[in-house]
Amino acid sequence: MKIFLIYRFTGEEIVKLEKICNKIIASLEKAKHICFCSLSKEKYYKKNKFTRKQSYLDTMKEIDNYEAVLVFIKSNKKNEEILVEVGYAVAKGKKIFLAIKNGVRSELIEQISDKIIKFDTVEDLCKKLSKLN
Repeated sequence: MKIFLIYRFTGEEIVKLEKICNKIIASLEKAKHICFCSLSKEKYYKKNKFTRKQSYLDTMKEIDNYEAVLVFIKSNKKNEEILVEVGYAVAKGKKIFLAIKNGVRSELIEQISDKIIKFDTVEDLCKKLSKLN
């Protein structure tokens, strides 16, 4: 399956976020999925002086190319970016997989998800994702 990774970007440490996203992608690829993470285009956006709107529009075009999205939520910090991307994916009829840390709540996304994967650590999540079908 082709899966697009959605995650909190604003306020996150980029180096840590890249490591986490790379682990998630590797786990999904181990399960024979094809994955995309827009973090890989961040340098391109900066180099070409993309506005926030331009980067969002580009992200939406990418979501169009995937069958499902995996929403990665590790904290209770609210994030409008995630809601925009998930809303777009829902409108486009994409499957919604939610990976959410135990103890964290995201009521709306939980209600609209096709599958919820609860985890304690990123390593725990990766083990579960490597078996996702």
